[in-house]
Amino acid sequence: MTCVRRAHPQLIEVLGAAPILLSIALLPIGRTVEISTALSALLGLGVLLHPRFRAQLPLATVKHYTRVFLCFWLPIATSLSQAFKPELTAIAALEYLRFYFAGLWPLYWLRCPQRREQLWPIICLILMLWLLDSLWQWRHGVDLLGRTYNGVRLTGPFKDYKLPIVLILLLPMCLSWLYHKTHHWLLGSFTLMALLVIALSGQRAVWLDACIALIVLGILCRRKLRTMHVLGILLAVTLTLSGLYQISSGFKQRVDRTALALHFDYQAINTASAYRLPIWATGLNMVANHPLTGVGTKNFRHAYVDYALPNDPFVQEASPNAISVHHPHAFLLEIAAETGLIGLLGYCLASLLLIRQLKKCVATPYFLATVTTLTMALLPINMHTAFYGSFYSQLLWWLIAVLLTHLPSTTILHGNAPLTANGSKPSFASVTETDQGQHQRHFDQDADHGRQRRSGRQAE
Repeated sequence: MTCVRRAHPQLIEVLGAAPILLSIALLPIGRTVEISTALSALLGLGVLLHPRFRAQLPLATVKHYTRVFLCFWLPIATSLSQAFKPELTAIAALEYLRFYFAGLWPLYWLRCPQRREQLWPIICLILMLWLLDSLWQWRHGVDLLGRTYNGVRLTGPFKDYKLPIVLILLLPMCLSWLYHKTHHWLLGSFTLMALLVIALSGQRAVWLDACIALIVLGILCRRKLRTMHVLGILLAVTLTLSGLYQISSGFKQRVDRTALALHFDYQAINTASAYRLPIWATGLNMVANHPLTGVGTKNFRHAYVDYALPNDPFVQEASPNAISVHHPHAFLLEIAAETGLIGLLGYCLASLLLIRQLKKCVATPYFLATVTTLTMALLPINMHTAFYGSFYSQLLWWLIAVLLTHLPSTTILHGNAPLTANGSKPSFASVTETDQGQHQRHFDQDADHGRQRRSGRQAE
């Protein structure tokens, strides 16, 4: 192993980063992303079992990651007690463990600042290819992979409508990297393309996420933003959306349908919400009947008929398997219906743990992007996909693991920290402060080099 490391250090770097990058790159290709998840899980388990590699894990970050994971996994396991179909919940609980081990590999591999800085330009490139493919699909009616545009909702390289979900969660970190490391025209172009694709995707839940993200950024940056900056951003967004409303029939249709909710009557709100009101009523009925542990993870669809209200439009008399409702289309309701009060407590505790940890990295360059990403990822009113589904779980735990590597304590290698003058190990507080300063200096140096390159090109 040592000989291979010395002979092919670049190959080792590529192989180590491959599972992390493929976890994003393979998302459009259906279940093939499970390959990278399985590979990351095996590598993470290997790191955990091997004493030499385990000693190099950032212990404080791994402990925090484990606590957050248990806040979500334990309610899944406890929901087995009163599950509608216990076998489905048992399988879901076992399968969910793969996300924990898969997250250990990014925590181990990205403990070095250089590797973290090399990650985001590649993620930016992947997103750029997706954006170009989506805009080509909008212009020509079919993307480069042969997937057609139905005139209402843009899909890009994805088979379904998951592109905007991935975009909105990866954008904050990518835009932060572009802001610090590249020309502002590239940042502006990337942002404009992303907003266009998100708007044309017709995913209204993601539109809501984007609005909330802007509010969060506005609150966090209220002392840095000037009035002219805010007015300029609002004017640019307004003009872009107004133009899309005029030239895109699909975007106009989604906006007009959303505007029906302003009539404030049941039928109009039900139509505007894509007929979600009966689904939410059934979910609340499940919560009322199973308040402590819910109906069991992955059991919402199977329990739907038993808890649906009379004349529910989604209930089909032919067969319970014909129910087309797979999840409640609301994160908070899904957690409450499938894992009960225990699940809600776990969700709140995990959020508090993440908030507490984020307070330690206020001075780090990616603080704003990290807060925005986690806010959108765990937003309780998210309605775009299933919280416990494989797709979102893979994306969520990849994000949590990668974002935790940007915390100050991550770069300290447990077991290899230098001794202090009296021969003892440094305290966690002193180690954190040292690493935070080193990380900040490393990032500032790169940013200075980027500004010097931009100034040189402008001078030429």
